[in-house]
Amino acid sequence: AIEFGNYLLKSNLFMITIGRLIFYKSWDYFQKNNNLSFTDCTTLIFMINYDLKEIATFDKAFKNLKDIKVIDD
Repeated sequence: AIEFGNYLLKSNLFMITIGRLIFYKSWDYFQKNNNLSFTDCTTLIFMINYDLKEIATFDKAFKNLKDIKVIDD
C-alpha cells in the first residue's frame, strides 16, 4: 500500500480532494441512506456535483443507483 501510495503521489494522475460542501452534502445523504457507506455517499455526491454519469468500480452498491453507469469489466 505504501509503495502504491508513493507511486500515486509521484505520478501525473489528476487527484481531487473534496471540500466542506461535498463533505457536508455527503454526510447528510449518508444519514438518510443507510444502504451506502460514507465513502460511497461521498463518491456519489461528488459525481452528482460534477455531473459525472459513469464510474469504474467493482462496488456492487453503485449498480443499484439510477442514472449511474457502472463500468466493471
